[in-house]
Parts: sequence; C-alpha cells; structure tokens
Amino acid sequence: SSGINAEYGERDGEIAQSLGTLTNCVTEAKADRGELRHAIGDSLKEFGKLKQSMDERLRQLKSDVDKSRQKRDIDFAQSLEEMMACYRSLDLKITDEVGSSFQETKQLIAALQ
Repeated sequence: SSGINAEYGERDGEIAQSLGTLTNCVTEAKADRGELRHAIGDSLKEFGKLKQSMDERLRQLKSDVDKSRQKRDIDFAQSLEEMMACYRSLDLKITDEVGSSFQETKQLIAALQ
C-alpha cells in the first residue's frame, strides 16, 4: 500500500509541476497579449497622428493652390485692364492724329482751291 501511495504521490507531484508550468505559460501568454495590445494601441495612435498631420498638410496645400490661382487670376485681370487702358489711350491718340491730319488735309485742299 505504501508503494502505491508513493507512486501516486510521485505522479501527483509531476501533475502539480506540470500544472504549475502550464499556469506560468498561460500567465506569460496573457502578459504577452497585453503587451501586444498595448503596442498595437500605440501604433494606431501614431498612425492617427500621422494621418491627421497628412490631412492638415493636404488642406494647407489645397489652400496654397487656391490662393495661388486667385492671385494669378487677379494678376491676369489687372494686366488685362492695363492692356485695355493702353489700347484706349492709343486708340484716342490715333483718333486725334487721324482727326488732325484730316483737318490739315481739308485746310490744305481749301488753300489750294
């Protein structure tokens, strides 16, 4: 009977040791899973910050492009206005010159008659 008890006692010890090892493995796996979750959470936060930064940069680029287009359109409109003013001024000068030449020609014809 004592031999059987010793054998059971030895097996009970092995089982207890195996259970202890298994418990340690489960505890380590849970800790690893917790660390992994934490690392994934940190990565997602960093990705969120990066995405927010990229979105802000994209908004800024769009704004800069819009401002550049507006400035170009304003500059073009001002140049066009300046060209039209020069054209009107030149047109008036040409009209005056033609009018003066016509008057001179009329006077010359009248003098010749």
